[in-house]
Amino acid sequence: MSTWPVTLPQTFDQSSYSEDFPEMVIRTKMDTGPDKIRKRFTAAPYNLSGSMKLTSAQTSTLDAFYYTTINAGADSFLFTHPRTLATIICRFLSPPKYRALQYKFEVSIALEVMP
Repeated sequence: MSTWPVTLPQTFDQSSYSEDFPEMVIRTKMDTGPDKIRKRFTAAPYNLSGSMKLTSAQTSTLDAFYYTTINAGADSFLFTHPRTLATIICRFLSPPKYRALQYKFEVSIALEVMP
């Protein structure tokens, strides 16, 4: 399995980081009284997203990683979780999105963390 390139930032910019947990329960309305709730899955993927500031050379590294190494986002890869620092298995939810900054680039990334 591929690993996130060491020449790229190893985490998201702190102010842009977002983590969304999956809805893992099913809720059933009752005629009277509280809803009935039960767990639907034992594990489910969840999403991480954020941005990173990259140099021009680093954008080339990310392009090669995305298009060649992980087959345009079709393959999973190892990444360090920004909050827990654990090694996790991820895949891209959508292609990276670049935005030009003064002398650098900002890339927005959305990842799906596999259970």
